[in-house]
Amino acid sequence: YWTDWGEVPKIERADLDGLERLVMVNTSLGWPNGLALDYEQRQIYWGDAKTDKIEVMNMNGTGRRVLVEDKLPHIFGFSLLGDFVYWTDWQRRSIERVHKRTAEREFIIDQLPDL
Repeated sequence: YWTDWGEVPKIERADLDGLERLVMVNTSLGWPNGLALDYEQRQIYWGDAKTDKIEVMNMNGTGRRVLVEDKLPHIFGFSLLGDFVYWTDWQRRSIERVHKRTAEREFIIDQLPDL
């Protein structure tokens, strides 16, 4: 799985040998620069620094939904751990997290001087 910021931004996948390439998402994307896979729940999470959203969908491409879409100035780093999605925000210089199911959001660190 990977993201592409090209003329038509998209999220794609392929087999490890490069075959079976498939576009998973190519609508309503801007700068999809965070991507994380939840293998247990068979879901893909991504952050988009242009649309200011964190979204999720099933690994088969169905069930796309917005998890967070408020005050996300510039998502950069992105990871999953347990029940949470973590990300860094380049503009706010923060580390935040959101619960994968309840969408409850929390600042871990805000306004770091050198993030």
